[in-house]
Amino acid sequence: MAHERRKSRTQGNWLTQFRPKPGSWASDILLCFVLFFVQDTLLGDIPFAGLQVDLVSPCIIYFCAFRSMGRALCLSLLAAYIMETHSATPMGLYFSIYLGLAVILQATRHHLSWHHVTTWVVTVFCTELLIFLFQFMLLQSYQLEVSSFSLSFWGELGCKFFLSIVVGTILLSQWVQTQKG
Repeated sequence: MAHERRKSRTQGNWLTQFRPKPGSWASDILLCFVLFFVQDTLLGDIPFAGLQVDLVSPCIIYFCAFRSMGRALCLSLLAAYIMETHSATPMGLYFSIYLGLAVILQATRHHLSWHHVTTWVVTVFCTELLIFLFQFMLLQSYQLEVSSFSLSFWGELGCKFFLSIVVGTILLSQWVQTQKG
């Protein structure tokens, strides 16, 4: 009876079927590739605003919270390599961000309660803020004109930031619920 309840609960939601599986390197690597594919192609540019939602960062957060240090670093470097090869940013930007995030999250993961949604929201917020600040400093260094930072520019960055936090929190909360059950 409990097996049928668990089976029916996981069949109802596609997010619960598509999640990291404990002990499976292949599942973790495939998850990185699929999330990047969805982020880059399917959600590449939302037609009405030109926004891009970040799906790879929640994956890195999850790996750093529930995987060993070596595995989390390897998967973070893989995700950084995927992002670097399909991005117009200077080489090393995503390596710096993702490796730094992995080290910080690995150092703090035993001090946080990962069973509370608040922890996930704050972690996703801080991660997206770090990525946002890194990208903004990069844009600032390439665009010297202050007039190019218009209201629409700030609106687009704010929407991207907010959407990435919401989607990341939803993904992570679904993955943690299926891990418990």
